Parts: sequence; C-alpha cells; structure tokens
Amino acid sequence: MFAQFGDIIFELLPSVGGYSEKEAFRYAEHEVVSGKPRSQAVGESLLEISLQLRFDAAFCEPEEEIEKLRGLKKQGSPQDFVLGSGIYKGRFVITDLSTTITRMHDSTLRSADLAVSLKEFGVSGVTVVKKSKRSVAKKKKSQESSTTQSLPARSELYLGVVE
Repeated sequence: MFAQFGDIIFELLPSVGGYSEKEAFRYAEHEVVSGKPRSQAVGESLLEISLQLRFDAAFCEPEEEIEKLRGLKKQGSPQDFVLGSGIYKGRFVITDLSTTITRMHDSTLRSADLAVSLKEFGVSGVTVVKKSKRSVAKKKKSQESSTTQSLPARSELYLGVVE
C-alpha cells in the first residue's frame, strides 16, 4: 500500500504516478509611513498534497474508483491520510480533481489519469503551544486528569483543546 485516504487505498504500482507536498509559512505585511512595509510571522500554512494517479481496468474498476473520489470531494468532509509506512499526515479534504481519460473500449472506461489535490483540514478550537521538556513531563504525570488532548502533528507542537 502506498497510502490511504479515508476508505480508499492507493497501491504503489501502477496506480500512483507522483506524490508531492507543499509547505509554506505565512507572513502579514503592515504598511509603514515613509518606508518599506514590515513583515510579521503569522504561522504555518495548511499542508497541500498532490497525487498523480492512474486507474486501469487491469487492476481496478476505473469508473468506481473515480466516483469514490468525486463523492469524497462533493461531501467536503475531512478524511485521514496515512502513508503506507504508517505515517499519519493528518486530516485532508479534496480541493481539486482532474480526470483525463486515456483509454476507452466499447464506450467503457478502461484507463484514466487523475490529478488529485488534497489540503490539510485545520483543527478548530485548538491553541498551539511550543513543547518544552518540562511540559512533556507534566503532561505524562497528569494525562488522565487533564482535558488536554494530544493530536498527531507534523512538527514538534503540542495541540491543546480550548474549552
């Protein structure tokens, strides 16, 4: 398995033709009288993942697989995205889905190439606090009695639910 998005499993060969991630950091720009604007760090942008897929009748039903992805796109509900190595990338939504039919036989779709864009679904009601060695030790001791919930994250951040 290469990756899983919700209930859809992508096998490495021959369905996945490409995988890329786009990370960015956001800056606000403040206008200043008689000078250049000032930049202020705002925070990380949401992670974007691009997948190049090929669905071929030799290993799946292309129309069914395409319809599954279209359904998830229309729902707009976030899905877990997990790489085959077990790395949890987070919850994502499909923002763009492009289909190119590459082969038909007797009006039946036999092969199609897809470009799928996923965007990380931000977690609402969460504050981000940098982890320190002291806070990690405290968290381990009081994990049962705390209302703080640890969520998977891409970096060394501690996500706590705000009540």
